[in-house]
Amino acid sequence: MSWFFVKVAKLTGISSEETAYLINLGVGAKINFQGLLLAGIIIGTLGVLDDVVISQVAAVEQIIKTNPKQNFKEIFKKAHEIGVSHISSMTNTLFLAYAGVSLPLLILFLSGQSAFSSWLQIINNEIIATEIIRTLAGSTGLILSIPISTFLAVWILKKHYVNK
Repeated sequence: MSWFFVKVAKLTGISSEETAYLINLGVGAKINFQGLLLAGIIIGTLGVLDDVVISQVAAVEQIIKTNPKQNFKEIFKKAHEIGVSHISSMTNTLFLAYAGVSLPLLILFLSGQSAFSSWLQIINNEIIATEIIRTLAGSTGLILSIPISTFLAVWILKKHYVNK
């Protein structure tokens, strides 16, 4: 998903302040800045996904332990409801973290003193577009992780606890 969003948005990966230092290294090696951006998005998303997936697997395990005779659908439904709650809280946390980091930029846009005259100009700026893509890729992965991890956990753990 990250690759798709980066390609569709045609991000170069050279908009951050840090890339200027890499460009000027002069080590003779060609750096793939788009690939570096993509790797950064994936690594950043993995931290959130790790938290969500581990929590889902633990929830499934506890639900199964309470009654191993429950059918697949019952276990999945209960665990999915837990996952939806977790996603809601995680989304709020991520939104507040992004808003906190972007507060000076948001104030600049709202002040009317920004160099951008329209919403389209704002989102076409690579620095802003990069953050939008990070958010889209991370959020999409986060939302999809709940049903996928829940399904796999129920499927695997149900077999494990029934065969015990």
